[in-house]
Amino acid sequence: MKARRIHRGGSKETQRGSLRRHRRQAEMRTAILLSVLLLALPLWAHPSYAQLQAKAAKAHGHKRAELLAQLAKMDFARARRSFEASQSLPGHRNLKRLARHGAESMQLLRAEAGRGKRDGMRHVEIRFQRISYGLRALWQEASFSDQPAIAAVQRRYARWRRMLLEWLFARKKNGHLILAPNFGYPHGGNSNRRQ
Repeated sequence: MKARRIHRGGSKETQRGSLRRHRRQAEMRTAILLSVLLLALPLWAHPSYAQLQAKAAKAHGHKRAELLAQLAKMDFARARRSFEASQSLPGHRNLKRLARHGAESMQLLRAEAGRGKRDGMRHVEIRFQRISYGLRALWQEASFSDQPAIAAVQRRYARWRRMLLEWLFARKKNGHLILAPNFGYPHGGNSNRRQ
């Protein structure tokens, strides 16, 4: 008996046509998927500066401190862009905002430490570390006239970071943090010493 040849899918032209149709369908599915992802992107994107400010205004305690640290990170990015574009005035305004947001965040975390809580401190410390290192690098690249302002803010962030680390690693007794005698002062407790 002769083996029968099974005729599959017709001629080569028919096979090419069906292959093209499958490719178009696959491309169409991919295009639809990409458009859905692009429409959903704003939901996944980082919040804007104004949105973060609104959230921070409503938040309390360590949550507000974390949001203020995020705002400080955005202030630093803005200041860096301004100084890199040789725009000192906007750069200095952003440095002032950066210092203000850091100070507000530290004030809230100081109250948390006073109650013996460490919530949010680690997240804020990480952001402060990145800001401090970024300011140090920016100081090296900035013009001579901008360097003192950048250095002053960098020193504040380095000091705040040391304080946060001290609070994070302090022992607890009866629900309160046991802090070293130089609490908040980097020079052995002498608050009168020049910093």
